[in-house]
Amino acid sequence: MRAALLAAAALAAAPAAAAPEIEAIRAEVRAAGVYPFERTRTITDTRNGGTRRVEVDRYDPAKPEGQRWTLVSVDGRAPTEADRRAHARAVADQPIAPGPWRLDPLLAGPAPKVTRSGAETVYAWPRLPKGSLPTGRFDVTGNLAAEVFVTEAGGRPTVTRMRVFAPEPFRVLAIAKFDTLTVTSDYARDASGRLVLTRQETVQDANFPGRGRGVMRVDMRFRPLS
Repeated sequence: MRAALLAAAALAAAPAAAAPEIEAIRAEVRAAGVYPFERTRTITDTRNGGTRRVEVDRYDPAKPEGQRWTLVSVDGRAPTEADRRAHARAVADQPIAPGPWRLDPLLAGPAPKVTRSGAETVYAWPRLPKGSLPTGRFDVTGNLAAEVFVTEAGGRPTVTRMRVFAPEPFRVLAIAKFDTLTVTSDYARDASGRLVLTRQETVQDANFPGRGRGVMRVDMRFRPLS
């Protein structure tokens, strides 16, 4: 009896198996690897009066680390040296470039809640796996939930959208406070059937020491270069 109880307890404590569709997507993006891309990033921030800044940069995974990002233009002009330094600081806080390869660690959590509506399936996680969304100096994944929208394309499960969000306000080191934080990523298959990231939008309403409180919106459009 004791052995049976122990076995039952161990089974209850073990994480449930992930959905087969999720595992198929994770395997696909691992096998596909990282591709070069061009990104158009539009940034607006109410803390600086809502001014708009448009940057175009490129990422090449074949280059040595520290040289993979290239700033192409800022507001339609050639970047200045100050622009390049600011861009270098910004991308340094992105240990992993955005792309479908990011789906692998983000989807590695326990079995999700599954909701089906017609041809679309929604997988929801109340918390992201720790360390799955590196943000440079801080790991805020414990404060974030996720929803992934999946349909079938070409006989394969295909992510069309992933939404990462903070279910409630949270603080970082008891200094910065996020009232809201949402990252929405849109995916599609290209002509070759490869899953690619097409757009990503980040919206945060936060209060940072020395910068004050405000809403920052970053809209990014992606164009694969290979």
